[in-house]
Amino acid sequence: MNSYIHRFEPLWGVWKVEQLLGEGSYGRVWQVRRDDMEGACLAAVKEIVIPSSKGNLTGARAEGMDVEGAKVYFREVLKKTLEEVELMRHLADCANIVGFEEYQVRELNQEDEFGWVLLIRMERLQPFKSRLLERGLTLRDALRLGIHICRALEACSDRGIVHRDIKPDNLFYCEETDTYKLGDFGIAHYLARPTEGKGRAGTLSHMPPEVFQGAEFTYTSDLYALGMILYRLMNDNRIPLLPPYPENFTPQQRDRALVERLNGREPGPPRLAVLDDKALAEGRQFDGIGIKVDTDTAKEAAELGRIAWKAIGARPEERFASAAELREALEAVCLKMTSE
Repeated sequence: MNSYIHRFEPLWGVWKVEQLLGEGSYGRVWQVRRDDMEGACLAAVKEIVIPSSKGNLTGARAEGMDVEGAKVYFREVLKKTLEEVELMRHLADCANIVGFEEYQVRELNQEDEFGWVLLIRMERLQPFKSRLLERGLTLRDALRLGIHICRALEACSDRGIVHRDIKPDNLFYCEETDTYKLGDFGIAHYLARPTEGKGRAGTLSHMPPEVFQGAEFTYTSDLYALGMILYRLMNDNRIPLLPPYPENFTPQQRDRALVERLNGREPGPPRLAVLDDKALAEGRQFDGIGIKVDTDTAKEAAELGRIAWKAIGARPEERFASAAELREALEAVCLKMTSE
């Protein structure tokens, strides 16, 4: 994937690119810095190149397009992507959605180039995955994560927005406010290349069975994906239907577990949903690879585990019907922890 961001410095006239924070299939994220009388200010800029490589333009011919047809196609990709970016503006008032600041489109107009660079400036946050791996999570953290992302999904639902790719990579943490946030709205849905044949958007490990089997993404699909994140936190970060930690598993076992769940097999409960009385009597620390739980919080951990288990049930009608319903269940566990 080509990168052009340095060509346009200083961004918005004042921002200098400092370092690469990460990259995915459709873009890179950079840390940028602005210095003024109040000191240094940091932000994150997502750089999306459309098309993402010269090969996409020429490779489109395999799909029955000539060069002009491919250009029409990618102009439509840009249009749809900008529509998605505009949706982010309408979510700026939700504290649990990554703060959107500004965007710009720069056209690539050199003789041997075609396309555009989309730059999206957002607040600089810590990726959820790095926080999880560096510090681990307490039960309180897991509950707050669930509640905060439910609020984000409620805001999305109120505005008719379906995220389509809820997963740990798209969650972030603001240490200053102790807040978890949802980011990276469904831009990838419009950026699938015509030569790839990737099919529906989304991530298989967090996708509900009915979507895998051909149904459309809906608000409840996003809710299922959040349930999968909570389930894994309560299950030593393992997907359903794998051997329990610390037993090892093979790639073949992981693939089989994934396919069986997507084909409708009912997941078993996460480990922390079924803590046995012997373990509780021995006063163990129940901190595998997911969250840290001790005997003082084991009862509430089991409740959270059962909530997560319900959220990813094989039959949609047995899950939570809305983000508000799931949030209220999580808040009830928080209230018990506070009152005890």
